[in-house]
Amino acid sequence: MAKYRHVQTSFWSDARVSEEMTPEDKYFYLYLLTNEHTNQIGVYQITRKQMAFELGYSIESAKALLDRFINHHDLVVYNEETRELCILNWGKYNLNKGGKPIEDCIKKELKSIKDLSLVRLVLERTENILLVQKVSVYAGLDDTSHDTSTIRGQKEKEKEKEKKTPRHKFETCDINGAKYLFEKIKGNNPKQKEPNFNNWANEFRLMRERDNREPQEIKDVIDWCQADPFWQGNILSPKKLREKFDQLTIQMKSKKGAKNNAESSDSNTNRYSQKGEYDYGF
Repeated sequence: MAKYRHVQTSFWSDARVSEEMTPEDKYFYLYLLTNEHTNQIGVYQITRKQMAFELGYSIESAKALLDRFINHHDLVVYNEETRELCILNWGKYNLNKGGKPIEDCIKKELKSIKDLSLVRLVLERTENILLVQKVSVYAGLDDTSHDTSTIRGQKEKEKEKEKKTPRHKFETCDINGAKYLFEKIKGNNPKQKEPNFNNWANEFRLMRERDNREPQEIKDVIDWCQADPFWQGNILSPKKLREKFDQLTIQMKSKKGAKNNAESSDSNTNRYSQKGEYDYGF
């Protein structure tokens, strides 16, 4: 439980805050940044009922505001199952300084976080590379805990490796995945222009080879995001799908959990290939 939180004065001059947020949005965002449940890492447990009570709102109003920050402002992710809230830009403004006291505090807080994938989302927008590397190790998000290179250096190496890799070294399943995504997008917008399927297929290859995504989870996320009113207008390429994959997965699971309508995977077993065979079954 936090005793106090600093808010930078630049909060009020931030373009997104001053131009895109209503007065109620600003009040709610300040609450999310400074309420007593916050911690040093920007991922904490809170319910809509708590938000409503502490803000003096109805539960319906608190729910509407939270949904607005998730789907419209893209500043928050909420896990319905663990009741944990993630402030995506937390690290950008609150983790710009490191030091042993902060690191010790974060290390302690990580033990109480149930969904560590939310921590990964915070770190993706954190500019303090050294702290990102350390927190990744503390949270078990970095398998190369003995590697002394920075996260930025690792990303640069990955980019160089991708450049050296032939652009169109992909499997048939990657083309199938590209065409499947396009058909879903076209279903929402019949006038959607046909893409370069070779380029799209290469992104599917990267998801499969570099990100270790399974065909089933890729298909499930495509189906869900192209049926979601907000994401169907934002995920219009496999590159964007790959970039937002973790966030999409969290929201998909959260919304399914909230509605208690998650389908059993057993009924779909025969539709997907064994790991490594790469037959999407699209």
